[in-house]
Amino acid sequence: MNIYQLTVGRIQEHPYFIVKDNKDTLVVDPGDDGELIASYIEENELNPVAILLTHAHFDHVMAVEYIRERYNIDVWQHELEADWLTDKQTHEPLTTTHYWENMGQQSVAGFDFRSEHVPGHSPGSVVYIFEEDGFVVAGDTLFKGSIGRTDFEYGDLEALLASIKKHLFTLPDETLVLSGHGDVTKIGIEKATNPFLQD
Repeated sequence: MNIYQLTVGRIQEHPYFIVKDNKDTLVVDPGDDGELIASYIEENELNPVAILLTHAHFDHVMAVEYIRERYNIDVWQHELEADWLTDKQTHEPLTTTHYWENMGQQSVAGFDFRSEHVPGHSPGSVVYIFEEDGFVVAGDTLFKGSIGRTDFEYGDLEALLASIKKHLFTLPDETLVLSGHGDVTKIGIEKATNPFLQD
């Protein structure tokens, strides 16, 4: 499994590409610059098979419709944010948006991983854990030396801290944390040094 990262938009959000040896690809959080994302996909001969959303804040979803229509692929997100995407205001997409009914082990388009609901930054935030490959796509839940903002509407600091401790800090210390913004870090580093999570 290979992981590629781009940086897009004025808020410098990271879409991730989780790629199998046969080039089948999960696109996570295509936030902006749909043409740039598509160029990257085509330059690297990737084969997108699904879009996963960690949450539906605007900076993580602005290129969703462009990518889903260009590659005719489905979207997966938490049902609590089902009405946060705006595609149905203009047209009904040909592909499907799936809503996680249960957390835990998942299989999407041949990819196996674990999803966990981590409210706090937003009510429907989800992390995607690839334990065998040693990484988690954390969205805006946990950052290098920081945590997701909770001053937005529906934010909840206590819920966010509890989510991180329950679902992220229980992962092995060497697990890579792929955040929605900023640098890659590791679970062990954040457990030891993140100032927001020191008891």
